Amino acid sequence: MESRTSVPLCLPSNFRWNQRNAAIEVQENEPRGNITVCPEGLKLLQSIQEDNVVVVCITGPARTGKSYFLSQIEEGASFKVSHTTTAETTGIWISVAPTLLTVNGKVARLVLLDAEGLGSTSTVDQDGSTEKWDMKVFTLCALFSSYLIYNSRNVPTVDDLDKLGFIAQFRSFIYGHSAPTTVEGSPEDIQVDIAPYFMWLIRDTLLQPQVDGKDCSWEKYITSSVLSVNDDGVKNRRNAIKKAICTTFRHFDAYGLPPPSVKLEVVRNLSLPEYRAEINPEFLKGIQDVKEKVLSLSQVKKILGCYPTGDQLATYVSECVKSVNKGLDKLSVPNTLDSLIELRLNDSFHQATQKYDKCIQKLKLPVLTRVAKRFHHDASKEAQEELFQLLSPTFDDDTRAIWSEKLTTALEKKYDNLKEKNLSESRKQCENVAAELTKTYLTAKTDTLKKNCFKDVVKAKEAILREYSSKAKGPLVNEVKAKLKERIQHRINDVSSAIIQASLKTVDEMYARGENKVKREMPFEEHILEAKYKQIVTSCSNLFIRKCEGCYQFHEKLSCLKKDLRDRFDTLQNHNDTCSQDECEKNMKALKMKDFDTILNMAKDASYSHLIDAKEKVITKYDQAAVGPAKDKVKRNYMENIDEQLSRAQGIISLAAFEEAEKELKEYLDLVEKRDPLETEKETSQYETKCTNIRKTYEGRCCGIDTTVASVYKTKLSKLEGRNRTKFVTLQKRRSEDFCRKLMEKLIRENLTPLLDDVQFLADFTKAKEHILKLYNEQAKGPSSEDIQQEYLVKIDRDIDIGQQQRVLKGCKLAADAALELAKLSSQFGGNPAKIAAGSAAFIQLAKDAMNK
Repeated sequence: MESRTSVPLCLPSNFRWNQRNAAIEVQENEPRGNITVCPEGLKLLQSIQEDNVVVVCITGPARTGKSYFLSQIEEGASFKVSHTTTAETTGIWISVAPTLLTVNGKVARLVLLDAEGLGSTSTVDQDGSTEKWDMKVFTLCALFSSYLIYNSRNVPTVDDLDKLGFIAQFRSFIYGHSAPTTVEGSPEDIQVDIAPYFMWLIRDTLLQPQVDGKDCSWEKYITSSVLSVNDDGVKNRRNAIKKAICTTFRHFDAYGLPPPSVKLEVVRNLSLPEYRAEINPEFLKGIQDVKEKVLSLSQVKKILGCYPTGDQLATYVSECVKSVNKGLDKLSVPNTLDSLIELRLNDSFHQATQKYDKCIQKLKLPVLTRVAKRFHHDASKEAQEELFQLLSPTFDDDTRAIWSEKLTTALEKKYDNLKEKNLSESRKQCENVAAELTKTYLTAKTDTLKKNCFKDVVKAKEAILREYSSKAKGPLVNEVKAKLKERIQHRINDVSSAIIQASLKTVDEMYARGENKVKREMPFEEHILEAKYKQIVTSCSNLFIRKCEGCYQFHEKLSCLKKDLRDRFDTLQNHNDTCSQDECEKNMKALKMKDFDTILNMAKDASYSHLIDAKEKVITKYDQAAVGPAKDKVKRNYMENIDEQLSRAQGIISLAAFEEAEKELKEYLDLVEKRDPLETEKETSQYETKCTNIRKTYEGRCCGIDTTVASVYKTKLSKLEGRNRTKFVTLQKRRSEDFCRKLMEKLIRENLTPLLDDVQFLADFTKAKEHILKLYNEQAKGPSSEDIQQEYLVKIDRDIDIGQQQRVLKGCKLAADAALELAKLSSQFGGNPAKIAAGSAAFIQLAKDAMNK
């Protein structure tokens, strides 16, 4: 522990304390007269403003080791020591221990006083009296201390009592003055209240104390042997001293210490650590025992029933020094007890204020003003009661009333200070709470809040205000809360701006995604596009509302957002129109190419109704597939194109149908020409049926064609039919003629010609002619059959005439040939008359028949 150097409390009037050199300086030209209070020592006492004090003082003959012993009472306390014949301590020195003691429940500071030695050659009063100076020093030590140690060397004897005469004088001074009438109690009560505990410390003794031959304590030895009063009725000085020692002090004790060492060097250097090992262990143990006893028996300094603080004791010291300087015969403990009464009153006042402070300490600032006021009222009441209890046994009503008023004034000042402190603590606590909550809910989460909804910011604000209301204390809660709201609002405005910007960006991305999706699915009908647009706008608006509702300028930003989205719809519509135009044209082109152009390309082989059907089919499929606002426009454009193509196709189809009809008629006529001729009526009917079918086919292909175009080709077809009908009749005649000619020639060849060539002259030409005519009439067909029959009858008749002439000639030749043959037969039959006769008869008949024909 750090060493605490002592300073002088009281010095002779011819000594000064040099603060800079930390030493006392003697004034050579000034006599030692009065005792002065040293400001440095007084300040040390005054610094103890809140605590009571335990004052341990040591006095005794000079050069007996008082300073060394007192330095051992408290570790860290340091009093200068000397090992020469010149005394080191002049006046009374003070040192305050750094630690606090607890004595009978009171916390007190330990104060150590070291007095100069009694009977020193240097302690001569201004009138040359050593005893008088010693009396002053001892009186002050007794008045100041709560535990007084009288330090002397060797075993005391009755002769040593003569040296303690000042104790008897001190007692007579205390008893020689009556207490003021305002203070209850006898002078003895006052003396006992002021007097300290007393210990006679006997140094450097090697003897064992005994009483009546038995070992005993030093306290028993001193009281039994040294301080025993001879009760012989004779008043003498020694008996007065003995009685004074035994009755003046509140408690008496004695203790003996052996020599610290037999070595002079060790004795001279007891304070140095390097010599501690050589110090007598019994001496060290004795020092420790005395220290424990002193600290255990020491009491808080008490004066007239009050326990002064160090600051109050400083006043008491000053008053006592003044009184002693006036003369011991005028000592009035202190002068007329006014100071002590004042001290008692001040102490009572101090205890009452401490009571107030103790009650107020229960109040954990900051609190509401009404709470502080209630605590002040309760604490003031207890303080007044405390003051009343302290003053009632001693002081009258007027005095109590005066000090009660003083206490009230003082407590009001304390309450004012309390209010100021409460305001300060409230402001500090509220601002700390506000700052911490703002940091927790806003500052630390700013980035997160910017990504969240404004409702989260509002919740953070509500959480801040809610927790602030629960945590903030004191009278400035609302004032700081108002400022907190302003700060929060400023921060929220910043955050809301960030939220709006982030939300607008998110909305823009969301709209872009929705727009891209719609664009990928385009085209749409206008009402569907508008519905999808409204869906996107609703989603974007809801997102913006959900995130930003309540933000600063929320409604203005929402209106701007909706306007911007409406403006974007025009772009979306344009894109939809373009997509619809492209898609519809693509669909129409594909459908036209597949269902119409294919038929149109075969228009020469197709009917106009097929094209019309193809057109309707294209329209139907287009209406089913086409989507978007451009479908009608594209449909109109392509229908105009198709109508133009149909218009051109009318002529093509009409011409192709005419040419096909013409071709079919030609082919039919060619077929008719190659066929066997039919009867006129039947073939004519077939021809008419064929023409009717051709006409129906033509009309079927040309059905729906404009009448102007159709009438032209119908007229041509009618003329073609007329021409072909003429051709058909001509062809019928020619074919009939050819057929009949061939038939007649065939019949002639088969039925007449052989007869004409018959050598036996057996043919009947008339029958042959009739047979030919019969067969011809059965087989001949066509309008030329009769003409050919007449033509060939003439020929047949001519041929028959020619044939008959040739037959006569041939008959004659045959007769001649028959004669020759008969001759050959005769030779062949070998002259058989029967056979020859029969053969001759046959040939003769044959010749006759031939001739007949």
